[in-house]
Amino acid sequence: MPADTRQNRVGAADELPSPAHTIVRLPAALAFSIARNRQSLTLRLENLGNEVHREATSRIKDFAPGAGRNLALVWRAGGF
Repeated sequence: MPADTRQNRVGAADELPSPAHTIVRLPAALAFSIARNRQSLTLRLENLGNEVHREATSRIKDFAPGAGRNLALVWRAGGF
């Protein structure tokens, strides 16, 4: 039987508890240099199961769920 992981300790009297959820995030990164300039390429896959979830620490959780499935490709170049 799975453990009860709901967020039951709420701050305000009108705040609702958040149900348990599992979000799958897969980041991958590569760092390299081109002509002495540092470069990085990052691929982030977030919420792969497109889980509807509400973050316990969000002030707007009762009105808006967390972000759905997302794919981000970030290329950074230069002095970092």
